[in-house]
Amino acid sequence: MKKEALTGTQGSSLIILYLTGNAAIMALGSAAKEDFWLAIIGAVFLAWIVTLQLSYISSVYPGKNLFEICESLFGKIIGKFFVILFTFYTLQTGGIVLRNGTQFININGLPNTPIMLLMVVIMFLTVYLVKNGVKVMGRWAELLVIIFSLAIIILIIMAMPKMNLENIRPFLYRGIKPVIVSTFYTFGFPFGEIVTFSLVFSTFEKGEKVSKIYRNGLIIGGAIMLATSLCSALVIGVENMNATYYPTYFAATKVSIKSFLQRNEVVIAGVIVIASFTKTAIYLLASCIGIAKLFNCKDYKFIVTPVGIIFMIWSFNLFKSVMELREWDLAVWKEFSLVFQVVLPTFIFISAFIKKKIRGVSI
Repeated sequence: MKKEALTGTQGSSLIILYLTGNAAIMALGSAAKEDFWLAIIGAVFLAWIVTLQLSYISSVYPGKNLFEICESLFGKIIGKFFVILFTFYTLQTGGIVLRNGTQFININGLPNTPIMLLMVVIMFLTVYLVKNGVKVMGRWAELLVIIFSLAIIILIIMAMPKMNLENIRPFLYRGIKPVIVSTFYTFGFPFGEIVTFSLVFSTFEKGEKVSKIYRNGLIIGGAIMLATSLCSALVIGVENMNATYYPTYFAATKVSIKSFLQRNEVVIAGVIVIASFTKTAIYLLASCIGIAKLFNCKDYKFIVTPVGIIFMIWSFNLFKSVMELREWDLAVWKEFSLVFQVVLPTFIFISAFIKKKIRGVSI
């Protein structure tokens, strides 16, 4: 199958939407309380280290995604084992993203609509986008990232009169330990998830540097989430931000310009749902590519629909409520994500480095 090449802008735009997807409405770095912003910056730095590893691996195996690299590096049998692991990760995490997105719509917009019906609608659109290919996804992201960024900028400007700097003081009142703990949680969600990008996007137009695409997407995506988190904290306070499931949305409800411009949360909710839908599409694409690789299929597109159905049913049965999802995040997510976002990529990086040193540049 001929691979579709993305431009650098399209690649960075996909990373931005992928990282911000359902994270822009969450309380990132909440364990650090008033120092949450330090945890976000620290998490971006950790993710940058991971992207350096991924960029190196891509430079050693140009034109190959991480699924293909695992087979080339470790052989068919061990490589298939890595494919199974990463495919399980994309199914599990993608199911959580889908559940988060539909639950957000259900709680804040359509409380009387069954979640399964919302999932069917979103999955129908997701399957359509994935079937149209990587290039279409890139063009979609290129347009949407502009709308998404403008919506966030407008929200922040409108929220300025309601901001109170005392909400993020005092500085390091609880010490450095909560910041360190929160940094690792924030790395696991959402910044460490950037690993998934390497599973699906491997071919870029001539002259585009993978490291630059990662860096631009990570910095801009990190800046957006730092801005939304700061906006939420400054408007509604850290305690309210931590006590609310969707603080960015809640902060948007508090912002208006007299009777001229109100209900801004509707616009914010709309662009966040679309970004979350894009993130779900990337996870579905990764799952399809992994399953196709596992069964030696030449093309992934013919299995998108059945995998999409499995994806949806899996997501629906993962958790019974948003509270159960939050409990799973606190109890399991850090260790679960560590394996796929740090341990496996680092092992692959070290293996590629050693193999290149032993055999030379040509592997």
